[in-house]
Amino acid sequence: NRFRFRSLENRTETSANADGWTDLLDGTGVDAWQKTGPFHREGDLLIAGEQGLAVSRGQFDDFELQFEWRISQGGNAGVIYRQPDPNVPLSPALNLEFQLLDNQGARFNEDERRQTAAVYGVLAPRRDATMTAGQFNSSRIVCRGSRAEHWVNGEQVLTYDSESPEWAAAIAAGTEDVKSYVDAGDDDVLRSQNGYLMLQCHTGDVAFRNVRIRELPSPQPGG
Repeated sequence: NRFRFRSLENRTETSANADGWTDLLDGTGVDAWQKTGPFHREGDLLIAGEQGLAVSRGQFDDFELQFEWRISQGGNAGVIYRQPDPNVPLSPALNLEFQLLDNQGARFNEDERRQTAAVYGVLAPRRDATMTAGQFNSSRIVCRGSRAEHWVNGEQVLTYDSESPEWAAAIAAGTEDVKSYVDAGDDDVLRSQNGYLMLQCHTGDVAFRNVRIRELPSPQPGG
């Protein structure tokens, strides 16, 4: 089996395991990423301690992404997905972002829409399922069509349908930074169903390991 990465420039292929998974941190390199920003390899970890983004070479539509992550005390990071623009700035920008945060010690942690596993600024997780800062967590993002799921440490903590009235209402009632894009009519990215993956470091230190992805079958009409 081969996992196909959709690219703006051309269509490339990267080897997948027999079960369909592709390791995005394979070996000692970071070949799956066109830009790594401040991120660098330390053993089996991809680490950053300053602001920046790692951007995937390929685009993904229907997929399951699994990753383990660790954040420092007070840290703020994220995993951005289905972002159509590979050159989007770290900030200001509107993204479909699986927020990563030290929920106990970070600034702005009072709003649950900014806590770990939220769709940043739009939708809060059902509960905090994270480990304390400095410990590794396991997470999943599952996207199929307009539907998406966020998982933390084996628990599904958030799900949404980007074509639903409930999602539109959540965007309209988002945090002030989200509302600024809504007011400008520039919130289409929150309904995107294809795009790049980005690992983000905002403040503090963040480390990723065991980052892998597999393609999912597209949903059937009416399914």
